Amino acid sequence: MTGIMRNKLFIDKTHCLTASLSYDPADAIGRLGGNAPACFDAQEVDPVHRYSFYLTVTHPLTPEKMISVFIPYRFDLYNQNNIYPTCAIKVFTHEHSPESTSDKYLMMPEEPEIKKTKYQKEKDYSKPLLKKSYISSYKLHNSATVPEGESFFVQTGGEPFWIQGSSHYRRDLEADGYQYFMYIDEWGYLEDSVDGNMPLCFGGLYLDGRDDFSDIIAGFWQST
Repeated sequence: MTGIMRNKLFIDKTHCLTASLSYDPADAIGRLGGNAPACFDAQEVDPVHRYSFYLTVTHPLTPEKMISVFIPYRFDLYNQNNIYPTCAIKVFTHEHSPESTSDKYLMMPEEPEIKKTKYQKEKDYSKPLLKKSYISSYKLHNSATVPEGESFFVQTGGEPFWIQGSSHYRRDLEADGYQYFMYIDEWGYLEDSVDGNMPLCFGGLYLDGRDDFSDIIAGFWQST
Protein backbone atom coordinates (compact mmCIF):
# COMPACT_ATOMS: atom_id res chain seq x y z
CA MET A 1 0.00 0.00 0.00
CA THR A 2 1.36 3.40 -0.97
CA GLY A 3 2.33 6.07 1.50
CA ILE A 4 -0.42 8.27 0.08
CA MET A 5 -3.05 5.67 0.98
CA ARG A 6 -1.58 5.21 4.45
CA ASN A 7 -2.01 8.97 4.99
CA LYS A 8 -5.62 8.79 3.80
CA LEU A 9 -6.34 5.94 6.21
CA PHE A 10 -4.40 7.00 9.33
CA ILE A 11 -3.30 10.65 9.16
CA ASP A 12 -5.72 12.59 6.98
CA LYS A 13 -8.42 9.98 7.76
CA THR A 14 -10.33 10.58 4.56
CA HIS A 15 -10.73 6.86 3.77
CA CYS A 16 -11.24 3.55 5.55
CA LEU A 17 -11.19 -0.16 4.75
CA THR A 18 -13.83 -2.68 5.78
CA ALA A 19 -14.29 -6.44 5.58
CA SER A 20 -17.39 -8.52 6.34
CA LEU A 21 -18.10 -12.10 7.34
CA SER A 22 -19.35 -14.84 5.04
CA TYR A 23 -19.59 -18.63 5.02
CA ASP A 24 -18.07 -18.60 1.53
CA PRO A 25 -14.28 -19.13 1.65
CA ALA A 26 -13.74 -17.71 -1.84
CA ASP A 27 -11.35 -14.71 -1.80
CA ALA A 28 -11.22 -14.79 2.00
CA ILE A 29 -8.46 -12.85 3.73
CA GLY A 30 -8.97 -14.51 7.09
CA ARG A 31 -11.49 -16.23 9.32
CA LEU A 32 -13.38 -15.99 12.58
CA GLY A 33 -13.36 -19.09 14.79
CA GLY A 34 -12.15 -22.56 13.97
CA ASN A 35 -8.67 -23.71 14.92
CA ALA A 36 -5.74 -21.35 15.31
CA PRO A 37 -3.10 -20.98 12.57
CA ALA A 38 -0.75 -23.96 12.58
CA CYS A 39 2.21 -21.76 13.52
CA PHE A 40 0.82 -21.65 17.06
CA ASP A 41 0.85 -25.45 17.50
CA ALA A 42 4.33 -25.46 18.99
CA GLN A 43 4.02 -22.39 21.19
CA GLU A 44 2.03 -21.25 24.18
CA VAL A 45 0.09 -18.05 23.71
CA ASP A 46 0.44 -17.56 27.46
CA PRO A 47 2.44 -19.71 29.91
CA VAL A 48 -0.04 -19.17 32.75
CA HIS A 49 -3.56 -18.66 31.41
CA ARG A 50 -5.60 -20.63 28.91
CA TYR A 51 -6.37 -18.73 25.69
CA SER A 52 -8.81 -19.25 22.81
CA PHE A 53 -8.36 -18.38 19.15
CA TYR A 54 -10.67 -15.61 17.98
CA LEU A 55 -9.66 -14.55 14.46
CA THR A 56 -6.90 -14.22 11.91
CA VAL A 57 -6.82 -11.69 9.08
CA THR A 58 -4.35 -10.45 6.47
CA HIS A 59 -2.45 -7.36 7.61
CA PRO A 60 -3.95 -4.62 5.39
CA LEU A 61 -0.67 -2.71 5.09
CA THR A 62 1.68 -5.70 4.91
CA PRO A 63 -0.25 -8.40 3.02
CA GLU A 64 2.51 -10.99 3.40
CA LYS A 65 1.70 -10.98 7.14
CA MET A 66 -1.29 -12.09 9.19
CA ILE A 67 -2.76 -10.66 12.38
CA SER A 68 -4.16 -13.21 14.84
CA VAL A 69 -6.18 -12.44 17.97
CA PHE A 70 -6.50 -14.66 21.04
CA ILE A 71 -8.90 -14.12 23.95
CA PRO A 72 -8.54 -15.56 27.48
CA TYR A 73 -10.83 -18.50 28.18
CA ARG A 74 -11.95 -16.96 31.45
CA PHE A 75 -14.19 -13.93 30.94
CA ASP A 76 -13.27 -12.38 34.27
CA LEU A 77 -9.60 -12.23 33.23
CA TYR A 78 -10.15 -10.05 30.19
CA ASN A 79 -13.13 -8.21 31.66
CA GLN A 80 -10.96 -6.97 34.53
CA ASN A 81 -8.04 -6.28 32.17
CA ASN A 82 -9.72 -4.54 29.27
CA ILE A 83 -7.44 -1.59 28.57
CA TYR A 84 -3.77 -0.90 27.77
CA PRO A 85 -1.24 -1.45 29.28
CA THR A 86 -2.87 -4.49 30.94
CA CYS A 87 -5.34 -5.53 28.23
CA ALA A 88 -5.40 -9.35 28.43
CA ILE A 89 -6.40 -9.93 24.81
CA LYS A 90 -3.32 -10.90 22.79
CA VAL A 91 -2.48 -9.98 19.19
CA PHE A 92 0.26 -11.56 17.07
CA THR A 93 1.67 -10.55 13.68
CA HIS A 94 3.10 -13.55 11.83
CA GLU A 95 3.72 -15.18 8.46
CA HIS A 96 0.79 -16.76 6.62
CA SER A 97 -0.04 -20.13 8.13
CA PRO A 98 -2.77 -22.69 7.34
CA GLU A 99 -5.45 -23.61 9.86
CA SER A 100 -4.18 -26.15 12.35
CA THR A 101 -5.70 -29.62 12.64
CA SER A 102 -5.35 -29.27 16.42
CA ASP A 103 -8.21 -27.89 18.49
CA LYS A 104 -5.78 -26.71 21.18
CA TYR A 105 -7.03 -23.11 20.93
CA LEU A 106 -10.61 -23.73 19.73
CA MET A 107 -12.90 -21.22 21.42
CA MET A 108 -15.25 -23.11 23.72
CA PRO A 109 -17.87 -21.60 26.05
CA GLU A 110 -16.74 -21.10 29.62
CA GLU A 111 -18.49 -23.68 31.78
CA PRO A 112 -19.37 -22.53 35.31
CA GLU A 113 -18.37 -24.81 38.18
CA ILE A 114 -21.86 -24.49 39.63
CA LYS A 115 -24.74 -24.16 37.16
CA LYS A 116 -27.37 -21.94 38.77
CA THR A 117 -29.69 -20.85 35.96
CA LYS A 118 -31.84 -22.90 33.62
CA TYR A 119 -29.74 -21.62 30.71
CA GLN A 120 -26.52 -22.82 32.32
CA LYS A 121 -28.01 -26.21 33.12
CA GLU A 122 -29.35 -26.81 29.61
CA LYS A 123 -26.48 -25.38 27.54
CA ASP A 124 -24.27 -27.78 25.55
CA TYR A 125 -20.75 -26.80 26.63
CA SER A 126 -19.18 -29.27 24.19
CA LYS A 127 -20.14 -27.10 21.21
CA PRO A 128 -17.69 -24.38 19.99
CA LEU A 129 -18.67 -20.85 20.89
CA LEU A 130 -18.01 -19.52 17.38
CA LYS A 131 -19.19 -21.01 14.10
CA LYS A 132 -16.26 -20.73 11.70
CA SER A 133 -16.81 -18.09 9.04
CA TYR A 134 -14.57 -16.21 6.62
CA ILE A 135 -13.48 -12.60 6.44
CA SER A 136 -14.04 -11.08 3.00
CA SER A 137 -11.54 -9.03 1.01
CA TYR A 138 -10.99 -5.45 2.13
CA LYS A 139 -13.24 -2.81 0.62
CA LEU A 140 -12.06 0.79 0.29
CA HIS A 141 -14.43 3.63 1.23
CA ASN A 142 -13.89 7.25 0.24
CA SER A 143 -14.92 8.40 3.71
CA ALA A 144 -13.53 8.33 7.24
CA THR A 145 -16.51 6.36 8.54
CA VAL A 146 -18.37 3.38 7.14
CA PRO A 147 -21.38 4.43 5.02
CA GLU A 148 -24.59 4.36 7.04
CA GLY A 149 -26.43 1.07 6.87
CA GLU A 150 -23.45 -0.96 5.64
CA SER A 151 -22.62 -3.98 7.75
CA PHE A 152 -18.98 -4.88 8.44
CA PHE A 153 -16.90 -6.91 10.88
CA VAL A 154 -13.48 -5.24 10.53
CA GLN A 155 -12.67 -1.57 9.90
CA THR A 156 -9.14 -0.32 9.29
CA GLY A 157 -8.22 3.36 9.31
CA GLY A 158 -10.52 6.34 9.22
CA GLU A 159 -12.64 7.02 12.30
CA PRO A 160 -14.17 3.99 14.01
CA PHE A 161 -17.35 4.01 16.06
CA TRP A 162 -16.31 4.64 19.66
CA ILE A 163 -18.69 2.70 21.87
CA GLN A 164 -17.53 4.68 24.89
CA GLY A 165 -15.90 7.98 24.03
CA SER A 166 -13.95 8.60 27.23
CA SER A 167 -10.44 9.85 26.48
CA HIS A 168 -8.86 7.71 29.22
CA TYR A 169 -9.06 4.65 26.93
CA ARG A 170 -6.52 6.26 24.59
CA ARG A 171 -4.40 8.31 26.95
CA ASP A 172 -1.70 5.73 27.79
CA LEU A 173 -1.68 4.31 24.26
CA GLU A 174 -0.96 7.68 22.69
CA ALA A 175 1.63 8.49 25.36
CA ASP A 176 3.53 5.36 24.29
CA GLY A 177 3.33 6.16 20.58
CA TYR A 178 0.36 3.97 19.59
CA GLN A 179 -2.46 5.06 17.32
CA TYR A 180 -5.74 3.50 16.29
CA PHE A 181 -5.33 0.80 13.65
CA MET A 182 -8.32 -1.57 13.43
CA TYR A 183 -11.81 -1.95 14.91
CA ILE A 184 -13.52 -5.33 15.23
CA ASP A 185 -17.28 -4.93 15.60
CA GLU A 186 -19.47 -7.67 17.10
CA TRP A 187 -22.49 -6.16 15.36
CA GLY A 188 -20.91 -7.61 12.20
CA TYR A 189 -21.38 -11.26 13.16
CA LEU A 190 -23.52 -13.43 10.94
CA GLU A 191 -26.91 -14.32 12.35
CA ASP A 192 -25.76 -17.66 13.78
CA SER A 193 -22.07 -16.86 14.35
CA VAL A 194 -22.22 -17.27 18.12
CA ASP A 195 -23.67 -20.10 20.17
CA GLY A 196 -24.28 -18.41 23.51
CA ASN A 197 -22.88 -15.19 24.93
CA MET A 198 -20.82 -12.98 22.63
CA PRO A 199 -17.13 -12.92 23.63
CA LEU A 200 -17.14 -9.11 23.91
CA CYS A 201 -20.72 -8.73 25.23
CA PHE A 202 -22.02 -7.19 21.99
CA GLY A 203 -19.07 -4.84 21.90
CA GLY A 204 -15.93 -4.11 19.95
CA LEU A 205 -12.16 -4.58 20.07
CA TYR A 206 -9.78 -1.76 19.15
CA LEU A 207 -6.32 -2.67 17.86
CA ASP A 208 -3.52 -0.10 17.95
CA GLY A 209 -0.14 0.02 16.26
CA ARG A 210 3.18 1.84 16.20
CA ASP A 211 6.49 1.58 14.34
CA ASP A 212 4.72 1.95 10.98
CA PHE A 213 2.12 -0.57 12.24
CA SER A 214 4.55 -3.47 12.47
CA ASP A 215 3.77 -3.60 16.21
CA ILE A 216 0.05 -4.33 16.64
CA ILE A 217 -1.58 -4.79 20.05
CA ALA A 218 -5.04 -4.94 21.59
CA GLY A 219 -5.51 -1.42 22.90
CA PHE A 220 -8.82 -2.01 24.65
CA TRP A 221 -12.27 -3.50 24.26
CA GLN A 222 -15.64 -2.02 25.09
CA SER A 223 -19.22 -3.25 25.26
CA THR A 224 -22.55 -1.55 24.79
